[in-house]
Amino acid sequence: QLLLGRPEIKLRHFERFQVYANAYRSDRNDRWHQGEVQPRKGLVRISWRHFLHGYSDPRDAHNVALHELAHAFWFEDLIPNGEQGFLDPELKARWLKRADEVMTRIHGGEEVLFRE
Repeated sequence: QLLLGRPEIKLRHFERFQVYANAYRSDRNDRWHQGEVQPRKGLVRISWRHFLHGYSDPRDAHNVALHELAHAFWFEDLIPNGEQGFLDPELKARWLKRADEVMTRIHGGEEVLFRE
C-alpha cells in the first residue's frame, strides 16, 4: 500500500524480513514487540498475528504492517543506496515540524491522537 504507484522503490536496504507467529522479545531492547525496523541490520520484523489483526478491522487504525513498513520507507529515503531522496522535501519538512509539535505535547502530558 505504501509503495503503490512507486514501482521503482524496492526497499533495497532491507534485505531481511523476519516473520514471527506472535509478539516476540526484541534483541535490541529485550522488550516485547509486534514489529520493528532495525536499519543498521537491514531488518524488518513483524508478528504475523498482529499483521493479520491490522487488516481484520479497517476502522481499528492500528496496523502493524503499515506502521513498520512506513518506518522502512522513511529510512530507505535517507540511506544512500540509489533509492534515497524520493520523498518530497517540502512535505517531509512539514511532517517533521508537525511530529515535533505533537511529541512536545505528548511529553508535556497532554493526551493526543498518537501514541508515544
